Amino acid sequence: MSPGTKAAGVIQLKTDINPLLLAIPSCFDIVGSSLMNVALTLIPASIYQMLRGMIIIVTSGFSILFLGRKLYRHHWCSVGVIFIGVMIVGIAAILKSNSSGSSGEKINPLGILLLLISQLFSGGLYIVEEKLLGDYYLDPLKVVGLEGLWGLLITIIMLVIFQQINCGPNALCYYGKLEDTTRAFKDFDANWVILFLSILICFSIASFNAFGVAVTKNASSAQRSTIDTSRTVLVWIVSLATGAEHLDPLQTPLQLIGFVLLVSGTLVYNEIVVIRKWGFDQNTKAAIAKREKQAGLLEGREGLRTDADEDGAYLAQSPHAAYDAARQKRKVQMKVEEMRLEGGLNKSEITVDE
Repeated sequence: MSPGTKAAGVIQLKTDINPLLLAIPSCFDIVGSSLMNVALTLIPASIYQMLRGMIIIVTSGFSILFLGRKLYRHHWCSVGVIFIGVMIVGIAAILKSNSSGSSGEKINPLGILLLLISQLFSGGLYIVEEKLLGDYYLDPLKVVGLEGLWGLLITIIMLVIFQQINCGPNALCYYGKLEDTTRAFKDFDANWVILFLSILICFSIASFNAFGVAVTKNASSAQRSTIDTSRTVLVWIVSLATGAEHLDPLQTPLQLIGFVLLVSGTLVYNEIVVIRKWGFDQNTKAAIAKREKQAGLLEGREGLRTDADEDGAYLAQSPHAAYDAARQKRKVQMKVEEMRLEGGLNKSEITVDE
C-alpha cells in the first residue's frame, strides 16, 4: 500500500468503489474519443490539434457549474485568450475550406463541429470523475483498468448495433453501414499497410503514455503540460513538411496567430508561466499557499506534504499520474485539516500513522 492509501485509511476516506460507477466516465470517454476520431477524418491533423485546446474552456466552465470552483483573474484571462485562439483557428479552417483555389487538404465544417462537441464530452469526463470519486482515494491503476474494461464491453455492444444501421454514401458512411467490421478485416487482408499502421497506433499511444509518465516522475507535471502543448506545432510542422498541408498566404498566418494564443493561454492557465503584473500573480497556487502558511493555516502539514510527494511518485505509474496525484494529495490534505480543526486529529497521530 502506498503512503497515501495508509493515510486515507486513518482519515476515513473510502478506498473501495462499486465498479458500475466507473462505467459512467467510460461512456463520456467513448463518446468524446469516437467523435474526435471521426472529426480527424474530415479535417487536417494540425487544425484538429489546435482546436483541442478548447478543452480548458470546457473544463473551466463545468468546474464552476458542477463543482463550485472559483476561477481567478489569470484563469479568466487565459480562458478568454484560448477562446479567441480557437475562434481564429476555426475561421482560418473555414476560409481554407471555402477557398476554391486551395490545393491543400479540404476541410469539412462538419469535422470542426464534431470536434468541438467532442470536447464537451472530454471535459465532462474530468468533471464526472471528480464528482463521482470525490469521497474516494483509489489506486489510479485500478481506476484506469476498470474504465478500460467498461470501455471494451461498451465498444463491443456499440459495434454490434452499428452494423445494423444503414446509411447512404457520404463522408461519414462509405459502404452503406454506419460500421462494417467485416469490411475492416477485409481491408487488413487487402492492404498490409493498413494493418501495420493500426498496430503502430497501439504502440504509439502506449509510448506516448509511457514517456509522459517518465516526464512526470522525473521532472514534473508542469513540464509534461508544456511538452504536450508543443505537440500541436510539431504536428503542424510535419504536415507542412510532408505536403499534407500547404502554406497559404492568407490562412497560414491566421493559424499561427491562433496557435500562439492557444499556447499562451494554456501556459498561463496552468501557471507554468506566471505574469508578475496587473495582479495576475496574486491568486496562483504558490501565492495562495504562501498566504495560508503566513496565516498559520498550514501549520503541521510539512510531514504530510513529504509523504504525499512520495505517494505522487507511486501514482506516477499511471498515464493519468499528474491529474490523479494532485487530486489525491489535495483530498487528503483537506480531510486532515478538517479533522484537525474539529479536534479529532493531532499532528503526532497523522505523522505516526502515515
